[in-house]
Amino acid sequence: MARMTKQALMKRDSKISTREVPVGDGDVLIRAVSREEVVDAREGGLEPTDSLYEARLVSTALVEPEMTPEEVMDWFKTAPAGDTVRVMNEVASLSGMDKVSSKSGVAGVRGPRKRR
Repeated sequence: MARMTKQALMKRDSKISTREVPVGDGDVLIRAVSREEVVDAREGGLEPTDSLYEARLVSTALVEPEMTPEEVMDWFKTAPAGDTVRVMNEVASLSGMDKVSSKSGVAGVRGPRKRR
């Protein structure tokens, strides 16, 4: 594998990677989120387990359909839990937060929470 140059690193764009996620009888199109977008979603000290954090992150990642965080929260309230978990997991995977996240120094990017 080739070593990345500074120029190559600076050209990487999280908005390029997209994925269709099956939801009900159709699908939604999501994109990867950047570290800065994750930090923005945590504005106000939100934890990764907070509904508003999840809604902000999904709202940012949704390409089609576009939804505000408030609309995502309304969707989450009525949708089957599996739909919302699937979308959140795919956002994490596409953004590289699923496998390497446990080594991340960014609070809120540490993968699934453990049950107590």
